Amino acid sequence: MKGIEAPRARAGDDPREFVLLCRPQVLKLDDGSPSPGVVAQAFLLGGDALAPVTVPSGEFSFRAFDARSEETIQSWTFSDSEVTEHHIDHSLGACYAFWLPLEPSRAPVRQLVVYGRFALEGQEVGSKPVRVAVPGR
Repeated sequence: MKGIEAPRARAGDDPREFVLLCRPQVLKLDDGSPSPGVVAQAFLLGGDALAPVTVPSGEFSFRAFDARSEETIQSWTFSDSEVTEHHIDHSLGACYAFWLPLEPSRAPVRQLVVYGRFALEGQEVGSKPVRVAVPGR
């Protein structure tokens, strides 16, 4: 039995949608202390089939809000020169993975809403908000 073939975008297709997946994680720092944060996986979809596209450059930015108060908790930006470092080949297609560490001073927030944005040459595409439980809080 053959597997289902995932749709593929053509080279040069512009991203039209941003799908964001987030999961909480605690990393151990070199000194053994815990560092809570969020792993963000970004899929940029384009082409007629809305399939994952690979981009050679652009800027990814993420913003986390307190799920209760909607106050901005923290922001992260990954510049044009960093995009290729975050590219991974996922079973679903091209993906970009980011570690979003949370500053310790942001306690006692327990639920975050994370929003992602990708910008390239004056065009932007944003994700839907994703709710994440903050680890280690």
